[in-house]
Amino acid sequence: PDQQASAHNHPFGVGQENPTETGSPRSLVFSFDRHSSCQAALGVTLTTNPPVMNLLWPTNGMHLSGDGFYIRGIINDETAQLLARMVDTNGVTNEITGIVERNGTFWVEGLPLAAGTNELTLFATNAAGYGDMIVEKFGKKAIRSMNESQSRNANP
Repeated sequence: PDQQASAHNHPFGVGQENPTETGSPRSLVFSFDRHSSCQAALGVTLTTNPPVMNLLWPTNGMHLSGDGFYIRGIINDETAQLLARMVDTNGVTNEITGIVERNGTFWVEGLPLAAGTNELTLFATNAAGYGDMIVEKFGKKAIRSMNESQSRNANP
């Protein structure tokens, strides 16, 4: 009963303030007492700047081996969400969510690697809905077995 009375006597409101000096809007949550006096206010500033990514590995155009790989890089917004989309030569598309650490290091594991050209599109979106995108292409390098290499060296 006390909680209901408290909630009834202290209605909550939500509003938006004009942009701050940095140009970022602030969302406000506030409470009023029964005399319409504001009792508490909490302001949250959301950035209007998009996150910026830098892919460290692999580099664009690199030829990789195996059936899968991972990517790693850095981002200037540790709260950003990452999504990697891989499209192979045949148009097969896979999407995998990435991980961002508190220091801005990010990675995406388990990306498939098919024969031919593979196109990676990496999306980053921050809490305010602003985003960044990187598009890179990778090839799959064929690996020769030891027996195949030895027979080629023996029979030039």
